[in-house]
Amino acid sequence: YPVLDLQLGGADPYASLRAYWRILSKRRWTILTTALVITTLVAIYSYKEKPVYRATAEVEVDSETPDVQSVNSLYQTAPTDPTFLQTQVDVLNSGNLAWQTIQQLKLDRDPVFNPSAGGKAGAPEETSTAQKARLIRRFEGGLNVDLVAGSRMIKVSFESSDPRLAAQVANALISNYREYNFLAKYDATRQASGWMSEQLNELKAKVEQSQ
Repeated sequence: YPVLDLQLGGADPYASLRAYWRILSKRRWTILTTALVITTLVAIYSYKEKPVYRATAEVEVDSETPDVQSVNSLYQTAPTDPTFLQTQVDVLNSGNLAWQTIQQLKLDRDPVFNPSAGGKAGAPEETSTAQKARLIRRFEGGLNVDLVAGSRMIKVSFESSDPRLAAQVANALISNYREYNFLAKYDATRQASGWMSEQLNELKAKVEQSQ
């Protein structure tokens, strides 16, 4: 038969809520026990987990040394382009600089950085290739190098459970990076000096021929 009138009648709109409440009341001990176990496990994990410290150092990148093509080019400064800045970031992230810092601070013997060391004092030359790669990966895992947008500043951060170690690594890496840049500019200066010497010898030879 067709329905001519449909009314709510005596339907209770809160019946479903009361049904949920009865289910929760029936399982309240299971819910409370589960919540207590999870809270206890999280508390134990938080108590045993060592805090991680981050040390950050900043370095300003100098402009790129221009190629020597004339005497005037020695006194010119090339603009700092994004490619050059990204190259400096790559240098700071390089494995060679990481390994130099590891050897300088003897991190392979530090049980905080290298738990498998156990305080053993082994010679650096005895480190195998696999161990070297593992130490570099561990070093890179705690390292973070960021270029500050719109500037020539680079932030170098290192994370460790030992705040002293984190600060030492950040400072040592910056120091090694500066030494790397100094040697690169020193080689460029030597090349420029050699080029100027050749030019002076050619000019001297031309003057002697004209006389």
